[in-house]
Amino acid sequence: MRRVEPEFLNNPVKGKAGKDEIGFLITNYNEMISRMDELVNHVQKVEMLKKEADFKMLQAQIQPHFLYNTLETMRMLARSNKDYKVAEMALSLGNLFRYSLSKSEHTTLRDELDHVSTYIAIHQIRMSDLEVEFQVEEMLLSLPCPRFILQPLVENSMIHGLSRNRGSKRITLRIARKHGYVWIEVADNGSGISEQQIKSLQRLLEGSIIKHESQHKTTGIGLSNVAERVKAYYGKESSLGIISTPGKETVCCLKLLLKEEYSNAQTTDCG
Repeated sequence: MRRVEPEFLNNPVKGKAGKDEIGFLITNYNEMISRMDELVNHVQKVEMLKKEADFKMLQAQIQPHFLYNTLETMRMLARSNKDYKVAEMALSLGNLFRYSLSKSEHTTLRDELDHVSTYIAIHQIRMSDLEVEFQVEEMLLSLPCPRFILQPLVENSMIHGLSRNRGSKRITLRIARKHGYVWIEVADNGSGISEQQIKSLQRLLEGSIIKHESQHKTTGIGLSNVAERVKAYYGKESSLGIISTPGKETVCCLKLLLKEEYSNAQTTDCG
């Protein structure tokens, strides 16, 4: 017992313990020393992880502010040089990062729509032929929702629908209420998706196949993530589906189940 020190607990009694009372004490003493050593190591590890987490949190606080300040400096320099397009892009990018780096997990459809509008505005600077139309029922924009359920749908249209379209590029975003659900549709006039690909994606969105089996890794994982989160947030009756006509259009349909109290409130507002 004298050999055990606070800095070095793992110093058990060596030798074979007998079956008498002394042997019983030796066995339990060794087990106690071993357990104390494990607990000390665990506490030290937790303390190290806490310090590391605190450091990363500090980094996370510094980096966004540095990013925002840099973008604001770029915007002011661009404006002073009368390069208003670059200034507008820096402003939009700053707003995009502010929303993306926010710690809040929940938002409203209005904020989601504003975020998507900013995202689209950045793309329109380099895609001057991109046309976007919003068909939105204003009363639905106060609906609470998870963050980032609209951008993956629009991004899917940008990257996989319109990227190979040499003609006019058009995206239509619709938000409407039908039979106790909020329907959100993102339609594009792109190249479309084959029937086989649609079936594969739909199975992924329904959870019939696991993510790494999907051939459409970027699209599938982004859309399946949205499908999983809306089901967790609004209930299993909510869903995400895809309808496509090859060579003509693709429509992503997000179906969100309205909670009873919200649905009743909307009915009252409608008179």
